[in-house]
Amino acid sequence: MQEYFYKRLVKDLSSFPALIVAAILATKIYSLKIIILAALVNYLLMIVAFIYNDIEDRIEDKKSHEKRFKNPFSFHVLSLNQGYLIIALISLVSLIISYRLGGTKLLFIALSNLLVSVLYSYKKFRLKSVPLIDLLSHSYMLASVQILYFMSLPQAINSTNTLLVLLGVTAISIGGSLYNQQRDYEDDQKASIKNTASIIGKKLTFKLAKLTYLSGFLIVILGLIK
Repeated sequence: MQEYFYKRLVKDLSSFPALIVAAILATKIYSLKIIILAALVNYLLMIVAFIYNDIEDRIEDKKSHEKRFKNPFSFHVLSLNQGYLIIALISLVSLIISYRLGGTKLLFIALSNLLVSVLYSYKKFRLKSVPLIDLLSHSYMLASVQILYFMSLPQAINSTNTLLVLLGVTAISIGGSLYNQQRDYEDDQKASIKNTASIIGKKLTFKLAKLTYLSGFLIVILGLIK
């Protein structure tokens, strides 16, 4: 379990602090209390997305010998009921804090995050298995929505620069999604996941990942220094 929590909920979210810093600078929110609460909500919602994904992928992950971590739902270290309970509690806390921070507007942003996170992995929809939509939904729940969340705070001061940062982190997240797809290409093929990489191939996916990463970083820098 310790290995899972570290690799999945710490290492896989290592870029989260940089994302929050970008959100702070883009929206000029400097209240420590607001920053901590907003960052906490967004981190918790990312955890929900990852845990739900691991619940849905538990059967495929059990067959994979090259997985970066052992899915606790694949080997019954955690039961499905425990997983759903964790998701429910984290979601409830996140929604309550969101409403207290920014009313119905911020509550809607948090709910949209949860909805996309579920549809991204839920097998009857599985947005991550729909070419192009997989990239857009991934970038929304793991980058764009965090910037939108800060933009929707009552204390936010938004400008053209803010929109540039939003565009830049979206591109970076798309690059991250493409990189993950080329990394997991073989496992996804076995699981019959028809994502963008399955259409354009592993090599082109990797090239596009580098291009969107670089473009995104340049756009973010432009938005922060303009």
